[in-house]
Amino acid sequence: MSYSELIDRAITFASLAHHGQYRESPEKVIPFISYPSAVGFILQRAGYRDEVVAAGILGCVLEKSETTPGQLMEFGDEVYKLTLSVSEPDKVASQKTRQENYYAKFASGDDESRAVALAMNIQRMRHDIASIKAGYNPCRKLKKGPAQKYESWERLILFLERDNIAHRLKDEYRATLDELKDRAERAGYMDAPA
Repeated sequence: MSYSELIDRAITFASLAHHGQYRESPEKVIPFISYPSAVGFILQRAGYRDEVVAAGILGCVLEKSETTPGQLMEFGDEVYKLTLSVSEPDKVASQKTRQENYYAKFASGDDESRAVALAMNIQRMRHDIASIKAGYNPCRKLKKGPAQKYESWERLILFLERDNIAHRLKDEYRATLDELKDRAERAGYMDAPA
C-alpha cells in the first residue's frame, strides 16, 4: 500500500469539517474524526480503491457539518457521487422516510456505494459493541428501541443474503451485527425501552 494524496486530502478535509465534534462514549471524549477514519480503514483493508476509501472518510460531512455538496467536487466526480450515495441531506423528512430512502439507495447502488454504506454501519456497530462492553446502553437516547435500530441494520444484510449478492464486506458485516445483537441481548438492552 502506498501513499495516497486523495485519501490524505479526504482525512484533512473531514478533520476540519468535524472539528469540535465528538462521539458519544461512556468513558472518554472521542473526537468524531475517529469514526470516518475507521470507515476508511475498513474499506482500505477490504481492498477498495482510493476513491471509495475517500468517500467513506467523507461520508458524514454533509450531514454533520456545514459542508456543501459543491465542496465535495474538489475530490472528483466519483468521490462526490459515492459520498452522496450514503448521505441523508434531507433531515426534515421523518425517520421512517429517511430510512426507506437510505434502503432504496442501498438496494439500487453498485458494489462500491454499498461498500461505503456497509463500512459505515460496521463501524457504528463496533462502537455500540465497545459501549456495551463498558456497561453503557448505546440506544438509551433513541426514540426507537434497540431492536428497531438493529433491525434496520439487519435489513441491509438480508438484502444481500436473500439475493445472494456477493460482497467483500458481507461476512464482516454479518459477524459484527450478530456479535452486537448477542451482546445487547446478554446485557438486557434488546427489550429495554430506549
